[in-house]
Amino acid sequence: MSPTQSAVIGDRVICSDGEPLGVVERDEDTHLRVRRPESPPIVWVAKSLIAGVSDGMVTLLLPRDDLHDGVIALPPGRQREYGTLETVSLLVRRMRAEHAG
Repeated sequence: MSPTQSAVIGDRVICSDGEPLGVVERDEDTHLRVRRPESPPIVWVAKSLIAGVSDGMVTLLLPRDDLHDGVIALPPGRQREYGTLETVSLLVRRMRAEHAG
């Protein structure tokens, strides 16, 4: 699995705990637009949260419980307005350090 390989439209997105999140609908520069079968039907996931991409599957660094629907349902520009993302950013750094070591 490679964190540098790009996700493509149609790739499945799963969280680090194996919970499915949805399917990549569009690449929007710093985020992936993901379509889900439940509400909210569209979410945006920051590419910095990607642990790796392999065989049509994008694996995220975080478990599903750490991805708050109220935040990921906002378009990327609006997500940056929330302090919650700072918490997620710190968690991502910790997870990256654990995976690297």
